[in-house]
Amino acid sequence: MEPRSGTRRKIKPRCIVNYNTSRRLRSTLTMHLTLKKEATKPAASNFLQQQARFDKFIEVFNNERPHEALDMKCPAEVYQPSSAGTPDCGHRLSTPR
Repeated sequence: MEPRSGTRRKIKPRCIVNYNTSRRLRSTLTMHLTLKKEATKPAASNFLQQQARFDKFIEVFNNERPHEALDMKCPAEVYQPSSAGTPDCGHRLSTPR
């Protein structure tokens, strides 16, 4: 059966590789949506409380939740700052006063 958009399927039906990839992706998306929901719904009553929720989300995502693509390590375990530094574009950044 052709998809409604009229484009042809580009993957083999019932292919175990595609099935496993799809299952992993679905699991990852479910985890992201769960964490996002915890951070945003319902919204906190003020800005500082909402920022605390976002900070907790980032803490869990980067330091507690292992990622399959990182060999089940957390992003904080494998992160290395770039040795290239920030390119000098000739403009100085300043904060408004």
